Amino acid sequence: MKEVENLLDVCHRLAPYKTLIVVTNEVGLGIVPAHPLGRLYRDTLGYVNQRLAQAAERVYLMVAGLAVGIKCLHGEASL
Repeated sequence: MKEVENLLDVCHRLAPYKTLIVVTNEVGLGIVPAHPLGRLYRDTLGYVNQRLAQAAERVYLMVAGLAVGIKCLHGEASL
């Protein structure tokens, strides 16, 4: 988790004209892994994804090759 916080720290210090793109797997849409290590991986990556998404200006979920703007949807749902 310290590495995630370090990454977020670096992101906050990026110059305004710099863009950081992070590509990761969505692990919360499948079945619960049968083995403890698989569950730990799923839970840890889920937490990392949440932290990065909170800090990001834009977040997309790729579905069938199409980008779905998650933060756009969240903003519309909050109205």
